[in-house]
Amino acid sequence: MNGMQRRGSGIRIASVMVAVFWVYVLNISIQPLQAGIRAFIVDNCPAHQQTQASAWASRMQGIGNIVGYVAGFSSLSTALPLPNVSQFQGLSLIASLALASTVLLSCLAISEKDVTASLLPAAERIGFLGIFQHVKESARRMPVRIRRVCAVQFCAWMGWFPFLFYSTT
Repeated sequence: MNGMQRRGSGIRIASVMVAVFWVYVLNISIQPLQAGIRAFIVDNCPAHQQTQASAWASRMQGIGNIVGYVAGFSSLSTALPLPNVSQFQGLSLIASLALASTVLLSCLAISEKDVTASLLPAAERIGFLGIFQHVKESARRMPVRIRRVCAVQFCAWMGWFPFLFYSTT
């Protein structure tokens, strides 16, 4: 009997709540990275190649998902040449290395052009905190229908990830 079962259901509930919280934090934090990488396609590909580039990005994401599922299914504690590696540590290592290498490759291969610096005079450029003010003002001026679509999308997104996460258990 492990220590969690001896101490009662309160610790188990608290552990699940903390785990769910951090899963949401992870899910929310990965979105800007994915959006930034997808923005590379729009910023750097000619209009006639953007659909092909998006399709290849989706294919590569699918291959990454397959590799992740295969890695989760296999016994990484024996497959990796590192001593005393648990399954979770192995998956974290693979995900971190894949993320770091692909983002590094993207950053080295693509030179981003700052079009706003050439369009806006220095007095009109917004700083780091100005970005949040701009988002807040844009959300306030958003049409009601689009605001409803955003609310539905947000709620669906917050419900879809736990479904995917817990449907495998």
